[in-house]
Amino acid sequence: MKFRVSLLLSALGYAAAQNVTEAPVAMMENATEAPVAMMENTEAPVMAPVAPPPPPVFEYLPGPEVKWFANISPMEGGNKIMLVKEQNIVIATTRDGGLWGLNPASGMTEWNFVASDAGVDTGFSDGGPSVAEKDGQMFMVYGVSSGVKFGSDTTCTIVGRYFDGSVMFISAPTNGQCSGTPKVSGDGQHVFFTHSLHPEGLRNGCFTVISTTDAAVFYTFCADLNQPMSEPGCYNNPMLGNYEGGETNTNDICVMGLAPYNGEEGVGTSATYAFQKPSNPVLQPTHTMLLGEEVGRKVEWQLNAPPLIFDGGYGMLISASRNRILGWFGVPNSEDSQKFRENKFDRLPTARPDSERGDPLWLSSYSHPVITPSGQVFVSGAKTEIRAWLDPEMNSGGGASWTYGYTAQAAAFTQPVLSPDNTRLYFQEGQEGAFYGMDLEGTILWGPERPTGGTAVLGDFSVDESGAGIYLCDQTGQVIAWKIANAPTEAPTSTPTASPTASTMMPSVSPSSAAPVEATPMPSVSPSTMPPETSAPTTASSAFAGPGLLASSVMFVAAVVFM
Repeated sequence: MKFRVSLLLSALGYAAAQNVTEAPVAMMENATEAPVAMMENTEAPVMAPVAPPPPPVFEYLPGPEVKWFANISPMEGGNKIMLVKEQNIVIATTRDGGLWGLNPASGMTEWNFVASDAGVDTGFSDGGPSVAEKDGQMFMVYGVSSGVKFGSDTTCTIVGRYFDGSVMFISAPTNGQCSGTPKVSGDGQHVFFTHSLHPEGLRNGCFTVISTTDAAVFYTFCADLNQPMSEPGCYNNPMLGNYEGGETNTNDICVMGLAPYNGEEGVGTSATYAFQKPSNPVLQPTHTMLLGEEVGRKVEWQLNAPPLIFDGGYGMLISASRNRILGWFGVPNSEDSQKFRENKFDRLPTARPDSERGDPLWLSSYSHPVITPSGQVFVSGAKTEIRAWLDPEMNSGGGASWTYGYTAQAAAFTQPVLSPDNTRLYFQEGQEGAFYGMDLEGTILWGPERPTGGTAVLGDFSVDESGAGIYLCDQTGQVIAWKIANAPTEAPTSTPTASPTASTMMPSVSPSSAAPVEATPMPSVSPSTMPPETSAPTTASSAFAGPGLLASSVMFVAAVVFM
């Protein structure tokens, strides 16, 4: 309170220094104050407009520099490693159903959980973690499948943990293995996920919503069309549900589609679905088939990756069968009613650019497209290439604006990533751990960089929020932290004006939209348990084993740090 009072007195002192005086306060007959009149020849202080903060200034390096190496369990396709800046930790899911937390400065392990910690004796994972907030506390969500991948009796368990490693919830197992990464609602109250049975005669893709309070099932449905289900693509707090009947619904929306089953040849049964909680809480939740033979809108595409929903829920991009990219670029009805109708998600896509088929011919990309705020679209296709559409709404005369082909034997599993300032694209060439940085015109800025010495990288890598670092993990479990830029600095600001701005006149007492979260202490380790210092490896493919075990589910690994 003393801080707020002192700021208020400073503001009043400033006003006095500007010779702004008021007439004496007169009392009305009813004992209330009369309106305050300004003395003649004086002016009220001018409130200067508050300019938006300048964009950060990035200082990129000529190429990546290794910060540290570490070892965790191996990562497969669908797993992901990422920095959670607010909690100062790097988290990763691994193919054995594990979840790891690493120190972002050193690579040392903070905690590690295995499948049995989720009640799964023999587990695996082909999804990444999601991070969300509920009641002012951040948490992680990930899926653990039981049994053998594509087996006949697999189940899917969803786990929520706080960042100190403690359990938030563990769901009851659902039939079928988890399909990719679970998603969390904008308010942190629900988890959306898909799960699928794969064996012939049992194939069935399902979508389920559970509560993060007690893991109770809120809604579930199965397609019953003898096909698995893709990972859902979700958008929190959209402007609408962009399909017939969803126009007034602003609840979170998820879209998913039927996926090819293991070993399927050609394009099988196709359909896409949408889910939103009802805008009227009295109504029972339900799903909507957007496209499919059952609703008279037969399509011939399946999805290996989740749809990407953007632009307030008006837009959607899908990586579909036969290496095609499908786009919906909607606008508000008030802006263009015809375009609004044509770009609903239960209509055929308005953007279907030409593309060369992949190998096999019916395959779809393993990752969804990425899009800049100005509408430039980039995709790592099912063919060994990166394609780009630089014109708004992919209007490049049918084909891509440019294509970068590479010589790898197979298409990449990893998701391409845009830099936070939307000036660079980072991607992996194929599956052999060759990474590149390029500008948005297709010019290679650095690469190929092979930090894993040629070992396959199948799990998704990530760029941190500052744009200064990349985190990746190969198929053996070797983690590499790269520095690719100096931490961004604020752009120079203009010379202060003589008049005070609103922010200096009176401090704000309203809370920010994202209140700071008190960090929960991580498990500590005695200095004696730290591994001895080692010299830097001569090649990026060197691996370093951990020194030992702290507890049943907490392991520490050696990490080599490059200063």
